[in-house]
Amino acid sequence: MKRVHSLLLFFTFLLLLSAGAGADQKQLRFDLDYARFRTSSDFVYLEIYYSIYRDQLQFVPDGDRFRADFRIDSRIFLKDSLVVRDTLHNVTIVDSLSQVTSSQRLADLSGIIIRPGEYHLQVVITDIHTKKSGLIETDLQILPIVADQLAMSDIQLASLIEPFKGKTKFVKNNYRVIPNPNSIYGTGAPVLYFYSEIYNLKPNGDKNQYRSKYLLLDGNGNEIRALQDKLKDKPGSSSVEIAGFNIISLHSGIYYLRVEVQDVDSDEKITAIKKFFVYRPDDYRNKTVSNTTKFSPEDYLNSPQYQTYDTMDEKDLQSEFSGARYIAAANERKIFKSLDLTGKRNFIKRFWLKRDDNLSTIQNKFMAQYLNRLKFANEHFGSGKPGWKSDRGRVLLIYGKSDEIERIPNSSDTNPYEIWHYFNIQGGVDFIFVDIRGFGDYILVHSTARNELQDYDWQRWIRKQ
Repeated sequence: MKRVHSLLLFFTFLLLLSAGAGADQKQLRFDLDYARFRTSSDFVYLEIYYSIYRDQLQFVPDGDRFRADFRIDSRIFLKDSLVVRDTLHNVTIVDSLSQVTSSQRLADLSGIIIRPGEYHLQVVITDIHTKKSGLIETDLQILPIVADQLAMSDIQLASLIEPFKGKTKFVKNNYRVIPNPNSIYGTGAPVLYFYSEIYNLKPNGDKNQYRSKYLLLDGNGNEIRALQDKLKDKPGSSSVEIAGFNIISLHSGIYYLRVEVQDVDSDEKITAIKKFFVYRPDDYRNKTVSNTTKFSPEDYLNSPQYQTYDTMDEKDLQSEFSGARYIAAANERKIFKSLDLTGKRNFIKRFWLKRDDNLSTIQNKFMAQYLNRLKFANEHFGSGKPGWKSDRGRVLLIYGKSDEIERIPNSSDTNPYEIWHYFNIQGGVDFIFVDIRGFGDYILVHSTARNELQDYDWQRWIRKQ
């Protein structure tokens, strides 16, 4: 019954998603999540994450620009007593209303120091101009983080993690961690990022190492693949686990990320697990073909499309697999690197077979389309390096060919730049690339897609210095 209930929830979510964030709704729709971190022996540091779709807000004129204002009110109750109240005021500004799209989410967080216990959380987000609001209520079970044995924080799912030297509310341990409260990945958000902290490692042991292992589980808790299994040197009594994995090959559904840590010196072990969702719209379009197939794995691997690899040399194999790094798991890259020529040939065949999303035909359409995009990227976006390494190459390989491209040439005042429009991803998204240095290497400076670089003052990169 638990699996059926989870699937019902997932498909209910799909119905809500298909309705569109910007639909005419009486209430604001937003997402909520939270994670615990260590602060002291008697308290924990609780982060509460929020995100709201930008196009739900009312933008009003503000000089020659437009602004929207919203308030986040969070209350934590212990039985009937209010123990925490936190209020955040947010402002978002645009030059033009055309910059507001249905795919944009605004993220924020509250940081609260609280005793372990069982609480009730109530969050209300209110549009200041329309007075429209949304409410989420949930029970909180705040477990203690022990001080005398190996321990771990909760897993925080993120839309982006990057090194950062400045100070903002999103920075932890010199990383900027942008939360992803809805825990949804897939088309338009192909990389699952996560952050967690490890506590009470035994430093200065004989080996002074710990092992971290990341596992991907399906909705029933069955292991799908190992994402990482690595020995690491202890930086001290605590450490940080940060990673990002491309999950675009996963079909729509419910999944779990499992993080296992073992102190090699003390042999202590600790585990954390986090649910996430994958949603790819194409999984629900034109699915009239039966999932059954008359072909065996050997039929695919011995077909002309795969036999090409039987004569490939190691250099060409490495070149192709390097270009597939955006869809390869970390452990797959590690395994491929360790293999001899025959092993690499067999591995890359099965690598592509595993990503074939239509086994009713002998032809692997996904593989053919990806390799065609890789060839195009290397031929057109190189500029002194393999084209797949460029920003335009990465976007092409992950999102596919854009529906429309605006190319603005060099002028006396501005650098040349391109705007790529995707009309069928996340309700329509844009990617803006600028040739800042003048050498033909176009850098991504802004995108309206989820989990991509967003800089709403991107026009400054166009202006010549």
